[in-house]
Amino acid sequence: MKFILSMTALAVLASSLLASKAESTPTTVSSSQYQQTMRAVCFYFKSNCTEAMKIVKCETGGSYSPWSANGQYLGIFQMGSQERRNYGHGNNVWAQAKAAYAYFKDAGWHPWLDYEPPGCAS
Repeated sequence: MKFILSMTALAVLASSLLASKAESTPTTVSSSQYQQTMRAVCFYFKSNCTEAMKIVKCETGGSYSPWSANGQYLGIFQMGSQERRNYGHGNNVWAQAKAAYAYFKDAGWHPWLDYEPPGCAS
């Protein structure tokens, strides 16, 4: 009986420690989400990968989520409806990186750097 109570007490303690850590830690990005986004962005942007990833971090608020949205702007590069019509879009980071790279080839960094959301200045 003592052993069962001790295991239960240990489980409760561990659970409360994890809960308190989770409450005190800001929302974190899953390593796999970041890695998948980086692979997709670097695949298309190649030597421009570092700059592109800075933009993705800024545009997604650091979530690297393909579901990031801000009004009409969607995805890891926050492309507007007109740009999505012209260059494509998708529900995953690979499709979004491909579309953003096509847009980048036509317009350079200007669509992203002419307006930087608060806290995103280089």
